[in-house]
Amino acid sequence: MTLSEKAYNALRQDIIRGALGQGKPLRMAELSARYDMGFSPLR
Repeated sequence: MTLSEKAYNALRQDIIRGALGQGKPLRMAELSARYDMGFSPLR
């Protein structure tokens, strides 16, 4: 599984579970720290 796929799956699960906060903007720096990966896989 690529880093992009891992990022997609982790982000998708967090959205489904409501872990990111409804209506809150998704900030790249916060996502990068949360998932311990650079910006490129998160794009």
